[in-house]
Amino acid sequence: MTAQAMRDAEEAHAGRSAAEADQNATTERLRGIDVDPGRATAEALEMTVTGIKVVYHDLLMVPRPSGTPWIYWLRLLRSGDTSLAVVTNVPGDPSGSSTNRIETVAEYVQSTFHAPSMRLFDVWPRRAREYGEPRWCEVPLTDINRRWPETSRAQLEEEIGVPLPDLPSHDELYRRVIALGGGTEQEVYVRVFEAFPVERLPPPHLPARCAHLGRFHEIEAALTARFSNGIERSLEAGRCFLATLTPVDLAACPRHAADWKAIADESVRILAGSESDGERLAEAVRSALPEVERRWLVSLFDDPVRIGGDSYSNGQHRGCALRFSGAQRAAINVRDEATGIESTDWTYLGEG
Repeated sequence: MTAQAMRDAEEAHAGRSAAEADQNATTERLRGIDVDPGRATAEALEMTVTGIKVVYHDLLMVPRPSGTPWIYWLRLLRSGDTSLAVVTNVPGDPSGSSTNRIETVAEYVQSTFHAPSMRLFDVWPRRAREYGEPRWCEVPLTDINRRWPETSRAQLEEEIGVPLPDLPSHDELYRRVIALGGGTEQEVYVRVFEAFPVERLPPPHLPARCAHLGRFHEIEAALTARFSNGIERSLEAGRCFLATLTPVDLAACPRHAADWKAIADESVRILAGSESDGERLAEAVRSALPEVERRWLVSLFDDPVRIGGDSYSNGQHRGCALRFSGAQRAAINVRDEATGIESTDWTYLGEG
């Protein structure tokens, strides 16, 4: 063998060794990632179509310093030195959104799969919930604060010339997410209403849209020396403010124009005969009150006047109208009660 042939053989061997070392390093980086061996062998690690290799096609767990890892579905395709990553949100992901975590997700995918030259797509699939339309966006990795161009699965498949592998159906997908520790829940609350004495309603503490707001601020400013606590000062200003209101002042406020005694009396009647939020709201919508009064009545159950402690957390303008209505009682949301825990996970309907 000539000296040149020996050098060529040594270089070839060195090249194979470097490739093997790179493959071993990649394998080491992938340890701990939950991959179905059958799927990985059949699709994620071996499939090559028209020069595009599917490197990964499975759930991806993105670790974080504490708590359950974030969980998404990753399809990573590679052609030469260029990678294409499609990150799809899945039901039960503890992060709630890959979109809000995209920098971390991108860095993890690039480092784990050795993909410095990568295009990244963030996908919300079709899902059974409000605003559940699919959305595909390409993430500009050089500046994620730029506008993300929208696309679609069909457009991306046409661009790369091959179909993307599909995600599992919802049941299988969700089962696997839960098995990895996913799943999101929230406490469920119900509104508790009472036929509350109108004369015991709190005073306003910031009547922001009141026609007489300037008067309220003048009263509040005069109380500064007496009250160091801001909310106590505002509530005392509200009490003094109510005492200044005349029939002419009330007539200047459009919220006082409705027949609030009729509204309050009807709300108490509905409260006595209905047990759930849905029943109360439906009964208010069917009320025989005139249209203006009926709209205000519906608001008492749809966006209720809510009090907590000594002040309002919602509805102080309507509370003021009720105070001057001549009514005895009105339906008021006095607290919320927890009734249990429910899942907040959505259902995957495809187009991921």
